[in-house]
Amino acid sequence: MNYEQKRAKEILSDIPSNKIIIDFHTTTAKSPPFAIVVDPDMIPLAQTTGLRHIVYMKHNIKAGHSLIDHRHGISIETGQHRSPKVFNNIVKIIDNLSNKKRFSTNIYTVFEVISKPGNYKNFKNYQNKFIPILSGENAYDHFGLKAKLDTNLMLKFNHNL
Repeated sequence: MNYEQKRAKEILSDIPSNKIIIDFHTTTAKSPPFAIVVDPDMIPLAQTTGLRHIVYMKHNIKAGHSLIDHRHGISIETGQHRSPKVFNNIVKIIDNLSNKKRFSTNIYTVFEVISKPGNYKNFKNYQNKFIPILSGENAYDHFGLKAKLDTNLMLKFNHNL
């Protein structure tokens, strides 16, 4: 069990099962901030963050590794470790959440892991095969996740915004 898994287990004991959570993280991967959901019912909440990208883990490849695997909510990658932008990103996200206005977003559905190293950049189409979502950490036995832009979810959740 890695550090994040241990910490999540400790935190879960303090969070009632009926509470919705927002779990903030930083990463070593170069990436714009983005939200992660494991339940499509959480996409409207993720849209209130004001972030341009939402990643839907339809087949939750990292199941059991995060708080949103055990409670309803969203996980947010706020930026790179030690970046001075992270604090401002979090403040802006919290302000947006408070206003409860939904924003139009790009929604990506994860379908596989990236098992081999490559010249990947988050949210940049890779050889017209997939869009990488890199974890930036060595905590997993893969280099990142393969996703596709999910036009069906975008039509459903961006409609009437």
